[in-house]
Amino acid sequence: MLSCKTALQDYSVTRKLLHPPHEVLRQCWEEGAAPGDMRDAKITTFNKNKGKRNDCNNYRGISLLSIVGKVLLKSSCFAYRY
Repeated sequence: MLSCKTALQDYSVTRKLLHPPHEVLRQCWEEGAAPGDMRDAKITTFNKNKGKRNDCNNYRGISLLSIVGKVLLKSSCFAYRY
């Protein structure tokens, strides 16, 4: 078992730091639901720097998700796959 102050590899992430997100993910997994902040994405548009800025076709959208939400999604996909 790791000491709470031991860093994992070169990432400087300690066990103490990982405990709260792990508890949130475990609770989401057991309840089968996630908070809205973890599920919902914020859509942001960026100009492609091509053509006129007032043309909607010259923009692209990206979705911004929370990091904990991404981890939950990846772990869910992994669990369903195996």
